[in-house]
Amino acid sequence: MPEGEKLTNGLSVRRDGTSVLTTRALYEMRAGASGVPEVVWRQPYAAGTVRKPGQLGPGSGTTPTYFGPDGDEWVAIVDDAERPDLLVYRADDGTQVCRTPAFGTSGQGTENSPMAWGNSLVIPSTYGFGYPPAATSGPSHPPHAVFTGGMTRIDVSETGCRRIWETGDRMASLPRLSRADGLIYGLSYGPLPPGGGIQQVGPVYYTAVDFGTGELRAHRPVGIAPLDEPLQLTGTIGPDRSYWQATVGRMLRIAP
Repeated sequence: MPEGEKLTNGLSVRRDGTSVLTTRALYEMRAGASGVPEVVWRQPYAAGTVRKPGQLGPGSGTTPTYFGPDGDEWVAIVDDAERPDLLVYRADDGTQVCRTPAFGTSGQGTENSPMAWGNSLVIPSTYGFGYPPAATSGPSHPPHAVFTGGMTRIDVSETGCRRIWETGDRMASLPRLSRADGLIYGLSYGPLPPGGGIQQVGPVYYTAVDFGTGELRAHRPVGIAPLDEPLQLTGTIGPDRSYWQATVGRMLRIAP
């Protein structure tokens, strides 16, 4: 990699290649004839040199997401600009499909990867989320920010990006999209206290959001932070539709 670039996110793999996001650029790679990885294309993105509050390190916090009407012809990331953009490229050649502000009213940053279904993406905001210091790459700039949260759905087509809905849900875990019932599940906090206040102490809620409309379909208390702080980890939906979520203090199993 060029000097100054690091790997801080996971890799995404499709049948014909692998998407690799560094702290400065997005790469599409494939295995060459000799088995040595080859760069198919590289696209730089807007990236700061310091960590935003609510992200683990400098650069984009998203693992690339393959998606599209046929499954994996597009790849999406959220960049690391002051007001980040959603960037969508054609996976085969790196040409841009569309670019649009990732968030409107939500916090301006994310450490979570977009969820995809067809030509739609859902992006949760983590800007201001308080990760344990040992999990981050060092101090953030600014040192603290209000965790306003928020989540948005953006639909992509060959003619551009279009925001469908945006909510104020303060998701405390990386949400899980269920195609079986069209709901997005996760744990969240309640409304932001007046003036910001202490953001990650108090009830933790089991939350389900309608993928189609952004409407809240479930919102019930299941724990108390910081004991049940889920640290933006991903939950799992079991065969019986129970939702399992690891937290700081225990494992929660939540019946539907």
